[in-house]
Amino acid sequence: MKFLVLFLIVFLITHSAVAQDVVAQTSPKYSEEAEEEIEIFIPKNLNECYEELEKVLDKEELNEFKATKEEDLVKYHFSIGRWIRNTWHLWGDAELKKYFNNMEIHHPDDMSGIIITSFHRYLNGKEIKLNEQIKYYKDYWDQMKKEKEKPQ
Repeated sequence: MKFLVLFLIVFLITHSAVAQDVVAQTSPKYSEEAEEEIEIFIPKNLNECYEELEKVLDKEELNEFKATKEEDLVKYHFSIGRWIRNTWHLWGDAELKKYFNNMEIHHPDDMSGIIITSFHRYLNGKEIKLNEQIKYYKDYWDQMKKEKEKPQ
């Protein structure tokens, strides 16, 4: 039993260190200090998101992002995704949040997921399929609501 507990502790510490390394590798390169010195543009729609992401990600980051398989984009949730949610004030009252709320997308994680998927498809010249993405998230929350309402 002691071995199992020790193994879990070592695993969690190692996993956390690796996860932090991945975040550092895939976040936009400018520092928080630089954010305070430059004016951050907060997009109001998906097209403006694409334009801004092309500005803040360097060529190497863009190429790596573009080459990522779509099913592997989840690896950007805690790096670029976190940057999008925090910098573009998706937890607050930004126009971009209202844009998504008008499409019945209400959770910032879902918003950043749609932005990341759409940007990836945009870079790769693929159809964005925004309505399908919206349906995916709405269906997810509808299912969660049904599960919550089920008698136990």
